[in-house]
Amino acid sequence: MTASLRVSSAEREQVIEHLKRAYAEGRLDHAELDMRVGLALTGKTRRDLDPLLADLPPTVVWAAQIPAPRGQLAAARSVTRDAGTVYGKGSSSVGTRPDARHGARRARAVLTALAVLLVAGVTVLLASYLLVALISAAMSLHLIK
Repeated sequence: MTASLRVSSAEREQVIEHLKRAYAEGRLDHAELDMRVGLALTGKTRRDLDPLLADLPPTVVWAAQIPAPRGQLAAARSVTRDAGTVYGKGSSSVGTRPDARHGARRARAVLTALAVLLVAGVTVLLASYLLVALISAAMSLHLIK
């Protein structure tokens, strides 16, 4: 039953992170990593994602495999176990996983702002050089005294 459940983006990201760790450990080569990441991104159900991790040491744990805390459904949680740390949503018994995409968005916004400031600064600098050149030319032609 759980194999036919649709996966969330967070669950796909967990699988991709597990694949990246396996690549870093030398368990996958680059071509295999690319293929499996592509399949993880297009996977719709757990049945699609489970084979991608079948030959790797287990670290991704589906929510249905972990008992639910009191008053909370296990299926409503997406949980990853990594080096003894459990991440999840909506439970006081687990920590909240930081959203990595938020940091990337913020960094991109800062870099964009810096690029805009750089372009504006270069434009002002070029305009001032042009103004100085025009004044110098006008003075040498005795148009300005």
